[in-house]
Amino acid sequence: MAAALPDKIWIAARRGDVARLEAWLRAGGCPNGRDRHGRTLLSHAATTGQCGAIEALLAGGADADAADAGGKVPLHFAANFAQSGALALLLARGGARVDARRTFYGTSPLMFAAQKGAVAALRLLVRRGADCRARDRWGRDAAAHARRWGRRDAAAFLAACKAAGGTWDRYVRAPRVALLVLRAQCERGRATPPPGVLDGLFGPTRARRRAPHRRPAPPALPREVFWLVLSYWRSDRDP
Repeated sequence: MAAALPDKIWIAARRGDVARLEAWLRAGGCPNGRDRHGRTLLSHAATTGQCGAIEALLAGGADADAADAGGKVPLHFAANFAQSGALALLLARGGARVDARRTFYGTSPLMFAAQKGAVAALRLLVRRGADCRARDRWGRDAAAHARRWGRRDAAAFLAACKAAGGTWDRYVRAPRVALLVLRAQCERGRATPPPGVLDGLFGPTRARRRAPHRRPAPPALPREVFWLVLSYWRSDRDP
């Protein structure tokens, strides 16, 4: 079992005292040591979003997936306190598992972020592969956690992710897919093209073809070209 940490060291991790941490590591300090509650240095640094401390600890050999007595890893602490910078660093540099769920209740970092209503953290986690359909011990997914705590924006984001198929790529593509479907409906006379810049991309609809007195619409773009145009179109879901 790793040696208990001196108080000054875990305080240094929480406050981002990189110089003290690096000096302690050079003197032989254990990067995976724990405080009296079993929490690791990385967990303390993640709680307060001290990215400098996290980098120093990772460089010194800290385990990004080391759990405390309750099964929470540093990613849980970063998500619980909406520390997006710490989340990104632990995932990119530390190789942390995005869906770590060793807690007693089976709560994932995504669920912790949902409880806090931290949409930026949620977007980051989903983009890195977090499963928004995963459920805890009681069968609640991250969206249910957000609704339970009254986090409407977080619940809406997670619901949209699930509706799109549960992955970040599908979530980002969904508005473009919806426009492709709308185009097909317009061609069959079942819908009307949206006004504005995109109106010219849909070509003549049945309604416009039946109104010869109106200025004729340009011919419809081939679907491949239509999709290429949409690839340059930015929606509010794009990063």
